[in-house]
Amino acid sequence: LGLGLLLAGAAAGVEVRVTFTKSRGNNPDGLSLSEVRFLHEATQLPVTAASNPGGVYSANEGPEDLIDGYAQGGSKWVDTNFTTQGYSMVVFEVDDTLGTPNVMEVVAPNNPTGRWPVSWTVEIADICGGFTQVASVSDTGVTGTAYWSNYEDGPFDLAAAPSLTAEDC
Repeated sequence: LGLGLLLAGAAAGVEVRVTFTKSRGNNPDGLSLSEVRFLHEATQLPVTAASNPGGVYSANEGPEDLIDGYAQGGSKWVDTNFTTQGYSMVVFEVDDTLGTPNVMEVVAPNNPTGRWPVSWTVEIADICGGFTQVASVSDTGVTGTAYWSNYEDGPFDLAAAPSLTAEDC
């Protein structure tokens, strides 16, 4: 669904694409996170789906684990194709009924710290079928070396995507 598009009987939604481009380790065997959350100001927005196009993951470490609410134990996402591709992409379907996502939080998992992402871009889908970059993070850190840590530079602000109409497409 495009920004601000509301279908009868369905929640408003927006696609948010996060492309992770660098990990904390030099030669990781994958990329991993425990949880990703989107907020509007201080209100957490429901995320209805997460997919990992081009990713390779086991049945119990898929992208749905990024949105399951278990930020401190029990689940994590691991994309073992990160090393081959040089990036990992996750597309989130965010319910924006309560507001447009303008903050992203990420939580590191309980696995080797070399798998933790440190650089990424965030894009929001527009009504024309494209994506607009709303954030770019480069070489960020994680608080300490403890597992289940929040990123010290976060939460990460997302810029407002331009408002487009069908005439702009």
